[in-house]
Amino acid sequence: MEEWHLYALLALVGPLVGALNTLAIGGSLLTVPILIFRGLPATVATGPNRIALLKQGIANVSGYRSKGKSIAGPFILYLSIIATLGTLIGSKLAIDINENTFNKVLAIVMVLTVEIMLLQPRIRIKDFEELISGKLQLWATVSFFFIGIYGGFIQAETGIYILLALSTINHLSLINRMSLKR
Repeated sequence: MEEWHLYALLALVGPLVGALNTLAIGGSLLTVPILIFRGLPATVATGPNRIALLKQGIANVSGYRSKGKSIAGPFILYLSIIATLGTLIGSKLAIDINENTFNKVLAIVMVLTVEIMLLQPRIRIKDFEELISGKLQLWATVSFFFIGIYGGFIQAETGIYILLALSTINHLSLINRMSLKR
């Protein structure tokens, strides 16, 4: 692919990816393969997503908070700290792993993630109280540690696992899940 074709493709896909990641999930399933097909090693191709997701995350959190649609307090702090610790471990794994092994793991994980996105159970949370303390806080913390490892290692579509954990463990509303996803 000629250089200008790549830039044109990324210019077209970029806004779509930003919208997907802001409103839901799935943007990395577009950008990572494009960058890999362009010739970047998979370990490098996930890097630009991390920068874009950081910017999107800051904008998302600010937007949700400005509308009063965010859970505040210790719950976020616990999850953030433990996910950050997991992310450090995952990042170290990504740096130390053989590139061929990383490519195989990435391919498997991306296929499984698409399957989870398509087949995930539709959880109907009706009149459930949002549970963010006690044992469920502990389970959420443990799950966010492993989500952090995954995020540091692969990064692609970490949001699906965050949303899944927050809905199944803590019964958070869609608005609160989306506000914490970043």
